[in-house]
This record gives sequence, structure tokens and C-alpha cells, in this order.
Amino acid sequence: MIPLPWWGPVVAPMGIGLLLIAGGGLLGLADLANRPVWPGRKAILWGVGGVLLGLYVFMEDALLMAATGPRTFEQLLPQHFNWPGYAVAWVLMALPVWDLARQWRRPAARGPNPAATTERPPGPAPAAPQLLRQVRGWLAIFIGGLLVSGATALPLPWETAWLLRLADSAVGGAAGGFGPPLVEWLHRVHEALAAIPSRHAFLFYGTDWLAFGHFMIALAFVGAWRNPVRNTWLFDFGLLACALVIPYAAVFGHLRGIPWWWRVVDCSFGVGGAIPLWFARQATLQLAAESEPTASTAIPPSASAP
Repeated sequence: MIPLPWWGPVVAPMGIGLLLIAGGGLLGLADLANRPVWPGRKAILWGVGGVLLGLYVFMEDALLMAATGPRTFEQLLPQHFNWPGYAVAWVLMALPVWDLARQWRRPAARGPNPAATTERPPGPAPAAPQLLRQVRGWLAIFIGGLLVSGATALPLPWETAWLLRLADSAVGGAAGGFGPPLVEWLHRVHEALAAIPSRHAFLFYGTDWLAFGHFMIALAFVGAWRNPVRNTWLFDFGLLACALVIPYAAVFGHLRGIPWWWRVVDCSFGVGGAIPLWFARQATLQLAAESEPTASTAIPPSASAP
């Protein structure tokens, strides 16, 4: 997604990945309903500065040669890596993580003992198991769809060959309609995919990462499965992603020469994913309403006095 070539030893992005893992882990451990945890503004600003400096370090040579034209990039080979600049950038990016760790170590960040309070702890109410089952049922459909979508991005040549045989036998001889165009399109796609392994097998590495992205999104929704009330934002994120599928498929499908009717098929994935998410979100909102402590669930201080 970065518009210029960038490079660095593999340990450099691995170091940034470790910061992401540490920061995400601390957020998961320290974030409580009674005391949300987030890096301070100064730490975030320092972290943003580290990100910008890190981008410059990775793209330093490309930025210096950007004015010479795209052909120069093809001949550009990195000679060294700016380790001092990377070290400064890494420290700056680590400041938000350090701020999270500092907040987590405070006793107050761990929150009061739920057993010592008279209010019901946050989370699904014990009286709403039916709603929780509904949420998890719809989530199972959505997560399962993500896993299947990711898995189908791996054996592409075998899948297109199977689809082509199925289309030839089912609609290949149909008069009119979308039968012949569908078979013609599948033939074109299969021929392109069949020609890749012999000369450009590395291109399938991109679809391997596409599958990985699906798997990781499915893994993120496990948080909504475990506690939908605390993770309602995941439903909003998923619905927004499903809505963006439609303009994304329409625009990039047109730019890549995809037939309009196949773009409609791609858009249907966004609609199909939004349906279970919508029902799961509605059930979660009902669950949250029943989980909120009311005045009757807490004992007033005056009532406890003798």
C-alpha cells in the first residue's frame, strides 16, 4: 500500500511486529469496563513520529531517487540500511506500548474486586442465555463464511478446473442467458491460472496472504463470540467492511476488466456477510440492555445502615 519501493532486513519489520503484538496483548489484558486503558496523547504523538521516521528509513533511497522517474527504481539496489534511524524510530514507536505497560502495572488499573461490589459485573446477563445463543449462532455463520472464503483462495487452479467442468455440464449448452458467458469467463480465468505455476508461481503467494487475512478477521470475531457486549464495535466494523465491498468491487472490478455480472457476484458477498452480522448486532444490543445494572440491582448505602 506504500506508493514507493521500500526495503530493509527482515529483522526490521519483525521488530515492529513485536511492538504490535505487545501493544495488542497489553490492551487485551489491561482494558476493563470500569477503567478503559489507552496510551496517553503524548505517547501517541511520539509513536506517530516514530512511524513517520520508520517509513522514511525504509523508503530513504527511494525518496532520494523519486525525481528521476520510475525506470530508476527498477535499477535501484539498496546498499545499506539506516540502523541508527531505525533504532530511534523503534524507540519512539515503543513509547505507547511502554505507556500501556506502565498503566497496567498500577493497582487501580486492575479494577476493584467484583465480589466486593453490589452491582452486577459487565457482560451477558445470566437471564439471557437465549440471546447469547442467537448471537453466537449468527457469528458462527459469519466466521464460517470467512474461513471458507479464505480456504478457497488457496487451491485456485484446482477450484477453477472443477467449476469449469461443472459449468460445462450444467450451463455450457444453455441457449441465451448467462450460461455461455459464464463458461467463457471461467475458461479465461482457468487458462490464466494454469499458466502461472510454470513461470510465475510466486504470484500465488499473494492469494496465500489473502487467505491469511480472512483467517485473521475470523479470529478477531472470536472476541465477539466470547463477550459480544464488550466487543460490540466488531459488529460495526464488520458491517462497514461489508458495505465497502460493494463500491470496492464495482470500482476495481471495472478497472481490472471484470464482467459486470461477476462484480454483482462479488458484491453479494458483502450483502451475505452483512445479514448475519446485522442480526447478531441486534441480539447483542438486546443483550446489553438486559446486562446493564439497574437501580434494583444495587443496594443503596442507606439501606445497608442499621
